[in-house]
Amino acid sequence: MKNKNKNKNKQSCFCYCPECNNELCGTNSFVSDVNGIVTYECSKCEVVSQFNFNVAPVPILIERRDYK
Repeated sequence: MKNKNKNKNKQSCFCYCPECNNELCGTNSFVSDVNGIVTYECSKCEVVSQFNFNVAPVPILIERRDYK
């Protein structure tokens, strides 16, 4: 019998910073999630970006800001 919890903590979504390509989901870059619009601040270059997780089977970059 297979262990159903084997992949429970495995990351399955990856978003990358539009400036430096740093991976955002697993690097403590999460800022907020408001109705599926997820905001990240890159832990490497500090660029703020927003992704829409509601419109497609993959997150879509909808905004990028170089300021806080």
